[in-house]
Amino acid sequence: MTKFAGLIGLANTVETSPGVWEEQITARRYLGDVSMAARRFSDGDTVTGSVKSGAIVSVVGDKMLLERPFDIRYCTWRGVKWSVSYAEIKGVRVVLTLGERYNG
Repeated sequence: MTKFAGLIGLANTVETSPGVWEEQITARRYLGDVSMAARRFSDGDTVTGSVKSGAIVSVVGDKMLLERPFDIRYCTWRGVKWSVSYAEIKGVRVVLTLGERYNG
């Protein structure tokens, strides 16, 4: 297994002005393992196609990550921010499946 050390971005919805809500992303560093490193190329809906990661990253979660798995927006792996397509809590670990590049 490959070791992981990177940033995970969690969203927090805040009211920026009366009636206007926006997501603010907080990035935190986590340590863990990469259990599968793969990539796919999809040439479906776009002219140039898109790259999907498919990597599975398992990190040791802190209180914030374990209580807010639905707020996870991205995970930085190999210098690229990837959107998280699936998050699963297994004890004290959070297992993330990475999808497309994050554009947030």
